[in-house]
Amino acid sequence: MERRTCAKNDIKLDYKVTGLGANKPSMLLLNGLGATHLVWAPLVRILRETYHLVLWDYPGLGWAKATPIAEVSVATLAEQAAAILDDLSLETVHIVGWSLGVQVGFELGRSQGQRLTSVVGLCGLAGKPFEGLGSRPILSSTVVPEAVAWISERSDSMERLRTILSKVEGPSRWAKRLGLIDPAVDDLLFDAVIREFVNMDPVVYNSYLQASAAHNAQDVASSAPFPVLLMGGERDRFTSAARLARLAQTIPTAELFMVRGATHFLVLEYTDLVALKIRDFIEKRTAI
Repeated sequence: MERRTCAKNDIKLDYKVTGLGANKPSMLLLNGLGATHLVWAPLVRILRETYHLVLWDYPGLGWAKATPIAEVSVATLAEQAAAILDDLSLETVHIVGWSLGVQVGFELGRSQGQRLTSVVGLCGLAGKPFEGLGSRPILSSTVVPEAVAWISERSDSMERLRTILSKVEGPSRWAKRLGLIDPAVDDLLFDAVIREFVNMDPVVYNSYLQASAAHNAQDVASSAPFPVLLMGGERDRFTSAARLARLAQTIPTAELFMVRGATHFLVLEYTDLVALKIRDFIEKRTAI
């Protein structure tokens, strides 16, 4: 991978490109909440044969950990993503986002819709992602958002969670036993993803948590001029199949594809299937 940098409003943006080649369409991969480029590693190995891939760690995370963060919002992330596209002189690009990255992708479409050839959302929504976590309306509309706000205002709660996770030996084994991830997930990779989470600055994480909770780009999604593929896991406890189905119904250009047995870590569990579906969708719905 080739590492590059640019800036937006004096904030340094670190990103990497791979799969360079003549006549290859470009694809921007957008990370989930608290995640880094590492989660994309298996998918990158497949898609770089077909696409010019751009990977970016949000300020304060991953290889951009040393970058100070100021205002944190999904709109700001979308502006920074646009700056990276400008730096690469990309007139068109496919977007693939996971979790929070789906929100960033739709928000990017607010000002850059003409550049987006397609948007693929993996286990994510257009906005207000935590409002659907409660099983009853009163929970999803009041209790869950208030709990998110309570957690985000207390960095000590994140610090305690980090301490607990740091003491867990082989977190992938425990996650599999609890049914949080599919048994097919690579143990070493998942453990590395968890280690990055453990080493994250809790203040930074809380900033992104609040930004995700407050954001809503449903209006952009509902009028999207670009093809949209929504993929989810039927065992996803964070982004439910029901909410994905409702979102798909509001987007005239959308196609919904659910994976039986997959969880929120669909991209790590069924990488080959995800890659195949993305390629087929783009070939079918866009001219590349």
